[in-house]
Amino acid sequence: MNLSAFLTLALRFVRPIETLMRGQTPRQNAGYNGPMEIQTTQKFNDDLTLIPMRHIIHDVRACIDANISVAGLALALTIPDVLGQKMYPGMVYRDGDRKVHAQYARWFDAYVASDFGGKDCWFDGDMCYELRCSILHSGKADIAYRHERRGGVDCDFEFALVDDGRQFHKEGPHPTKKGARLCQVHINADLLAGALADGAERCLQQ
Repeated sequence: MNLSAFLTLALRFVRPIETLMRGQTPRQNAGYNGPMEIQTTQKFNDDLTLIPMRHIIHDVRACIDANISVAGLALALTIPDVLGQKMYPGMVYRDGDRKVHAQYARWFDAYVASDFGGKDCWFDGDMCYELRCSILHSGKADIAYRHERRGGVDCDFEFALVDDGRQFHKEGPHPTKKGARLCQVHINADLLAGALADGAERCLQQ
């Protein structure tokens, strides 16, 4: 999918996402009479943030089923933003502004990471946040190299988002840095979107 096609799809979701994050329900505003029902409780009546999250989860899964991978992932990447601020309201700066990156990464690591790739998965909350910024703000499906030292060895991480089912983590000698390692991280878009939706379900069930 080229950048123009991606932006066309992404722009269809900008206004609904903003509406959802304000606690409104676009379907109701547009006269939507679809099959999904939401059972509200006093808890949800007092906290509108959690009501539209059911819609977001539903729409992410609908995109996956319809093979609309980019739109589904773009929507799914907003989930840690919404639930991160809900679950970790104390993660703020002295002036009261949210620590968006910290909330996002912590929520991903708590609700998605272990089931998505296991304890040895290199794709963590920080990397997911970088992908979120890249897709939603730049229209790019990649992230920059990330450098770390692991066990005294220099490691560079190379990320790729794929849509053909090939998801893997592979480590080998670095092609240009003597003594260093290159860690390749290939993530399937639909699998990541589904894992974020699953994490949201677990979070809402608490």
